[in-house]
Amino acid sequence: MKTTQRVESIHSFFDDYVNKHTALAEFTEMYCRAMEKRAEAGRQYDAHSESFIQQITCGFPCESIFQCCYTDMKFKEIQRECNRIMFLHCFQNVVTSDNVIEYTFANRVWCRNKEMKKEYLSQYKRNYRVCFDMTTKMAECECSFFNHSGIICRHMIKHYDILGEEVSDRYILRRWRKDVSRKHTRVKVAYHDPLKTEHVDKKQLVLEFLELLAIKVDEKRVMIETEILNQTSSSIFLKDKQVGTPASTTT
Repeated sequence: MKTTQRVESIHSFFDDYVNKHTALAEFTEMYCRAMEKRAEAGRQYDAHSESFIQQITCGFPCESIFQCCYTDMKFKEIQRECNRIMFLHCFQNVVTSDNVIEYTFANRVWCRNKEMKKEYLSQYKRNYRVCFDMTTKMAECECSFFNHSGIICRHMIKHYDILGEEVSDRYILRRWRKDVSRKHTRVKVAYHDPLKTEHVDKKQLVLEFLELLAIKVDEKRVMIETEILNQTSSSIFLKDKQVGTPASTTT
């Protein structure tokens, strides 16, 4: 479903630039223009994610962890799972072995309206089991939401909250982190030059300002040292003159 939504989004994006009447000679230029706009929007989104932090809505311990490291879009998906925990109920926990605890959650089923393309809460319920290894601090849920979306599910969030354990680093994926530099952004292509971005231009201005500031500081230091040297020379000259005056008078 997510793949279909992504394809539909890309198609609607390119509809503003190309259509079935676009000539082949114009296609390359329009494509580069569209991709340039898309790359610029991505840079602005990354800059916003790095500069601002989304507010916490539910107060689960794992929410504050993902708040600091995940991009805004992925953190909103985490918050969606946290918000839906209110429709979750744990009714059974069993110790299956020395190190494994199994929790069973009753969860209200969310359905999607094909016409409105929105999810709504149904009256149906479904049970999910979460197994937790006390040694490795790893959890595994029957819904397999993490395996196909890369986002920790509401059952595991509730499970960690019940046990009072921190979320394992295994569930904090590198590809969703906002403090990671994406390799594709450092590649020069027709519609993107990593050395001519707004961020690089600002950094270049800062470096030029620091260079001018360093020159001003050096000039000021030289002036102060010259003034001190002149004052020292004048004081030595006056001292020698005062010492030498009585000797010349006696002669």
